[in-house]
Amino acid sequence: MRWLLTLALLWSASAVQAEDASSCLDVSENNVEELNTEYGMTTAEWTAHIDNSCDAAYDGTLTVKFVDEEGEVLHEALEVVILEQRASQDARRRITLPADSFKKLARIQVDVKERKRPT
Repeated sequence: MRWLLTLALLWSASAVQAEDASSCLDVSENNVEELNTEYGMTTAEWTAHIDNSCDAAYDGTLTVKFVDEEGEVLHEALEVVILEQRASQDARRRITLPADSFKKLARIQVDVKERKRPT
């Protein structure tokens, strides 16, 4: 009987881990726009649209990588967002880069590390 209880506990723990392993936050689109170039520096603004597909609120740590044609990361920025259940949000931030680096920019890549908010 004791092994049955142990088996039930292990099964429920694995179900919780499987639920937590699924991704709730998704970046559906992202963009970077040049705003100004002066004194060899470019000011730009990046935006990312994040969707929460789960029935719980989540914190998301966004790692925004500015990448050139060869895949080299020119700049990296971090941003934290809080999304309520089944919500969407735009994250944005201004950055300043050397103008030469901005000219090499091919794309931005946004990675999300999520954490379920305590209830």
